Amino acid sequence: MTLPTRQRILLKDYVIPGALLLLLILMVGVRFSFLLEKTREGTTVGNLHHIRQALLLYYQDHNGVHPRELSPQSPFGRYLSGLPAVATLHPRAGAASPAGGEVTYGTDSPRGFGRGWYYNYETGQIYINSIGQDTRGVAYSAY
Repeated sequence: MTLPTRQRILLKDYVIPGALLLLLILMVGVRFSFLLEKTREGTTVGNLHHIRQALLLYYQDHNGVHPRELSPQSPFGRYLSGLPAVATLHPRAGAASPAGGEVTYGTDSPRGFGRGWYYNYETGQIYINSIGQDTRGVAYSAY
């Protein structure tokens, strides 16, 4: 006995809705990951602000002298007990992720795709240690 045409379940009855559902899930996933990265960038900017405020307090308390290092064991540790990490993970154009809490010391600004923070101990400026770009196309080192 064969079923009438209306009662037969055809392959296209599963494939087309399944493909549309998969496409919808992919679109939502991409958008969600973008929003998650924007949140990480906001966290990183907030962490950078806290470090800069601590550097400013140190500079004012020490008669215009910048700290040589930013470790909790140094005199700077009194102003910021622990250095927060760079939270952003996915720079544009496939560059290496700057995420991390390590500090690179120098006398200029970041020149490559490093990790963590870059601290210029002569000027007291702190940067994200990467020339990679964020989700808006702005270089991390320009924050």
